[in-house]
Amino acid sequence: MLDADTSLVAEFERQASATPDVVAVASDDRCFTYATLNAAANRIARAIRRRTPSSVAPVALLLGQDAITVAAIMGVLKTGRIYARLDPTIPNQRTAQMLEDAEADVLVTDNPHLSQARALARGDLTILNCDEIDAGSDDGNLGVSIDGARPALILFTSGSTGRPKGVLHSHRNIVIETRNYARDVQPSPGDALSLCTSMSFAMSVRNLYAALLHGATLCPYDLAGLGFGGLASWLERHAISVLYMPPTAFRSFGDCLANEAFFPRIRVLRIAGEPLSGEDIRRHRHHFRSDCMVYHGLGPTEAFTVLRTWMRLDACDVVGKVPIGMPLADKDVLLMDESGLPAADGEIGQIVVRSEYLALEYWRQPALTAAAFARDADGGGRLYRTGDLGMRLPDGTMMHMGRRDALVKIRGFRVELSEIELALRALDAVRTAVVEARTREDGEKVLVAFVVPAEGSERSVGALRRALASRLPDYMIPATFMWMEQLPTLPNGKINRHELPPAPLFRPELDAAYVPPRTPTETQVAGIWSEILSFPDIGINDPFLELGGDSLQATRVLVRIADTFRVELRPRDLFESPTVAQLSALIDQRRTDR
Repeated sequence: MLDADTSLVAEFERQASATPDVVAVASDDRCFTYATLNAAANRIARAIRRRTPSSVAPVALLLGQDAITVAAIMGVLKTGRIYARLDPTIPNQRTAQMLEDAEADVLVTDNPHLSQARALARGDLTILNCDEIDAGSDDGNLGVSIDGARPALILFTSGSTGRPKGVLHSHRNIVIETRNYARDVQPSPGDALSLCTSMSFAMSVRNLYAALLHGATLCPYDLAGLGFGGLASWLERHAISVLYMPPTAFRSFGDCLANEAFFPRIRVLRIAGEPLSGEDIRRHRHHFRSDCMVYHGLGPTEAFTVLRTWMRLDACDVVGKVPIGMPLADKDVLLMDESGLPAADGEIGQIVVRSEYLALEYWRQPALTAAAFARDADGGGRLYRTGDLGMRLPDGTMMHMGRRDALVKIRGFRVELSEIELALRALDAVRTAVVEARTREDGEKVLVAFVVPAEGSERSVGALRRALASRLPDYMIPATFMWMEQLPTLPNGKINRHELPPAPLFRPELDAAYVPPRTPTETQVAGIWSEILSFPDIGINDPFLELGGDSLQATRVLVRIADTFRVELRPRDLFESPTVAQLSALIDQRRTDR
């Protein structure tokens, strides 16, 4: 049982001493046992202290989704400092904002990301290259005294002001979160836990520390870069027993699997972060053991897991949405109406969490902290207003009823619509814009931008997408852009979102003129795109992204292409050959080369 008053460092070092020869982290480029991971973390910690011996500032990490990142995380924690992991796949402008807001004085990186780190540091930060640390340097434990109340990490989320906001958590909060998750999942040295979500997000925290503090093996997988094509074989190769995916990714993964695919080693499916339906589970459950357990719940970055539910895969009889379950023992959940009073039974209210184990603050943003958190007048910790709406069912479980503000989940990521609107309005070609989350026929949420162009500007979807791509991560770029002469307003001058038109079910207005398919391959590829993107008349020069395609739909396209043409393509092939004409030429070339 983990001790809530101790630190992540003490618990990890205890585990490393108990299971030194067990594999702690296994990625495709390297593996660490608990002993070698502890040693690598110690070398990184000592290198940080040599370069900034008296500093207590946060340490930023610019590293990939691999084993060395885990060593660097533990290395920073061993110094007693806070880490902020920056995702190298996010545009540099946004990453630079996070780096500035973190107020870090050290940027830890490796050879593959060194040039990007130098560009971000601009000579103002100390850069530590993990690949240049002497493997023969002192690798003993540092012996730094760290208590559970000390801050441990900053997790950046979308921000309503147009800048990401940092959520600060203590060692104690993460230990408690890990302990709660471990009570349910019961990880042990015989388990391998997947890490398919970026280590920059709260979704990664549970599996990362549940593995490292219980002697299990952590297996990072770069789902964004590698896609779903090789995931099935990766699960088998690493003998994954606990798999976590947001529901959107789980649906796409299931759609990519051959009907006979089966994963007998997986005993726990954690499918959380977005709404989940009973049909999602039933449609794909034949790929897993009948006694496999499904874990679903609500876990905002500011509070980690608040509510969760368990069910056996073969016992799922839920019609419609799966409830988000019951509160954890150390999280009291209140439902409050718009007046701040308790919502009546059967009524919808805002989910408010009361606990001792909430985020310490929004990093260096006291006004935001005061708006979201409050002291509990009745004792028992602090209150956090989640912005999520819930309704308590007769059996005491909670049903998620959406968001009360403009924060939505897109492909498992928290997105503040106002941040995208601010980015659009900052463009010279845009006079004003509003962004909505709409639900496609397949149940997935997508972003639709309604744009009023600036006078005299060119109406170019491609130009808008390219401009946003330098400012926002791909999951925050709208799938569809609709040109408007003006936005509908209410009498008070505010945007009337109810009067915004429905998203089109036809080919959007693109830079390229419509050119129909000319060859059998182009006809088949255009038909696949049309089916997956849900509108007809796709031209051979239409870029996939400008048609609203995202990475999950790209995966479905590649699976259909493999079935149709018996040609294996990777996600990057579609993005390097982004039109029907280019992709068809690549397919014909691959077929000729066989």
